[in-house]
Amino acid sequence: ETGPRYVPVKVPGLSWKDIHAGFIAVLLLPFGILVYLFSFLLNLIPMLTLVLYQLCCCCCIERPSAKGTSNCSLNTLLFVEAAPMLVLAFLWVGFIKLVNFSLTFCCCCCNRTQSASNREMLKKYSGRPGEYASVNPSIDDISRKHGWLWDFGDIVSCVIGAMDRQGFFEFLSAIPFVVAFVPIYKIVILVNPRIYRYQEVFINQWSAPIDCDADAKITLSDDVQQTRENMISVVCDSRLERKSRELVDSWPFAGHHPCPPSQRDSVTAAGMQFSDLGFCCCRSVLISHTTHGHLIKSFKPRSDTAAYGIISVHLQTWNPWYHLAGYVEVNVAKDGGIEHPMWLLGDVESYFHMSELMGINKLFEKLGKHFADFTKTKHEYVRCEQQSANNSSV
Repeated sequence: ETGPRYVPVKVPGLSWKDIHAGFIAVLLLPFGILVYLFSFLLNLIPMLTLVLYQLCCCCCIERPSAKGTSNCSLNTLLFVEAAPMLVLAFLWVGFIKLVNFSLTFCCCCCNRTQSASNREMLKKYSGRPGEYASVNPSIDDISRKHGWLWDFGDIVSCVIGAMDRQGFFEFLSAIPFVVAFVPIYKIVILVNPRIYRYQEVFINQWSAPIDCDADAKITLSDDVQQTRENMISVVCDSRLERKSRELVDSWPFAGHHPCPPSQRDSVTAAGMQFSDLGFCCCRSVLISHTTHGHLIKSFKPRSDTAAYGIISVHLQTWNPWYHLAGYVEVNVAKDGGIEHPMWLLGDVESYFHMSELMGINKLFEKLGKHFADFTKTKHEYVRCEQQSANNSSV
């Protein structure tokens, strides 16, 4: 197959709606910079506590490790230390909503038909994951049991795994960025029903078939299953083996979705995605609700081209710390590659919205190539380790 490995979207020119939303975002930007600086300072104490905990308690844990390394005492201490930043984060979201409402209310009054249509569309991804729409019948009833907000222990597990992958200094500026700037982008530009007219837009990105054992053959029982196991490890393991960690650290985007506790009926937990934004050393994280389909025997991916489902990511409209709204899957495709189908809310007449979706297409097409290279490198690494072990035993 040649050409792009994604479903393309048409990017229109800048519209008056984009100019309106952009104007509000620019007004909020100076306040966002102040929130970023305060968040950075308030975030230092819990981050340093977490580093000390890892140095003292986690250095003896073998790699790879699927199990999270947080505990109740640590979670309580971190919650107390992070409380000022959490209060700031919620107050900031409320301020953004107030400013945005004040400067867009007239649009709502002038176009009641659009407002009614948007309410129905956005309702699909409001409330709890899967509460108002059948995004995937095989997990709707299960994920609905999770509730609205995340368990703080889930967030700690996400931070431990993400920081282990990216390193302390890379991760240090990511949390203040999601507190300060992602809510502006979400509330004002990407999910602003008083300005934009929404519909569900489908995009998908996929990789070439992955030959995991380098035997020039793609088989369902061997390569596809190995790709599934590799993807679960990369996405869900709390601590990767050192070679895998080095490879993932070089990616421009990496998702970490720790498995929920075995007794949790919803099979849903917080997920965290780390992104290198590519300018001024800016980095961000995003927080989602993630249902682990690979742990559910009855799980069937929504995508018709999937062989196995790994995770389903619920992006709720009210979640200000993830810029998109919709439903996303990470699957192993029937041809032996990986795929990333996304059903997202957007205005097809908006330059900002369609540019975002096109950027996602290009990013995840690149990530598909990274994962294919990762699989080949890991296979060679494991083979060399086995040969070295065999030689040592002889």
